[in-house]
Amino acid sequence: MATIGRAFGFYVKFWQEMQACYEDIPAQSVLTKSLPAESRGMIEAVGKRAGEQAAAFLASIRHEIEAHFRQLGCQAKSRNRPTYLKTHWSVEVRLDPKGRRQTARKHWSTGVSIAGDLDARGGPVVSLYFWIWAEGSNDQGSRRAEDQLAGTLGAQRTKYRGSTDGDTGSVVYGELPLTGRLNKRDFGIGKEELIESARGVLKTINKRDIRRFFEI
Repeated sequence: MATIGRAFGFYVKFWQEMQACYEDIPAQSVLTKSLPAESRGMIEAVGKRAGEQAAAFLASIRHEIEAHFRQLGCQAKSRNRPTYLKTHWSVEVRLDPKGRRQTARKHWSTGVSIAGDLDARGGPVVSLYFWIWAEGSNDQGSRRAEDQLAGTLGAQRTKYRGSTDGDTGSVVYGELPLTGRLNKRDFGIGKEELIESARGVLKTINKRDIRRFFEI
């Protein structure tokens, strides 16, 4: 069974510990200087390899996202460079209504991000989060767009809202936990099974949703 990669699985397994070794993962990562040089070197090597494996996996998911939204009648294209995927562990796909471009005051995009959270017991849970973002002309416009997005998706599909996490204008409509898929013996996470599950999440967005999104 093909897996995303052992380094990536190790990172997911020890998410809190690996995250604690970096000042800011989305930016230029800097290992904490309090660790011995040998330990920093090993952690840096694992972190770098995990980023490469995450980027390769996210490239596959990006293909699925673009294919699904094009099937729904959108223009869908990602402009993320490989370095962005490695450092941010996220994919953004710009969405345009078919036959016309977005205006300067209105932007739509969708994507998926790998991020960690805490469960009810305080333990780490790492997941794939599928989101849609409608940017307004300002913060108030973005919040209004988010309200409309959440209204379109409904309570069942609205998992999280960006305004609660400082990312106004976005709504998470799908979550696939990675932690529970981890093989604890070899740190493997089945790639094809996860991609198939991702297809299932994407299918929850339909043509009617798209029409309503572009009316926001």
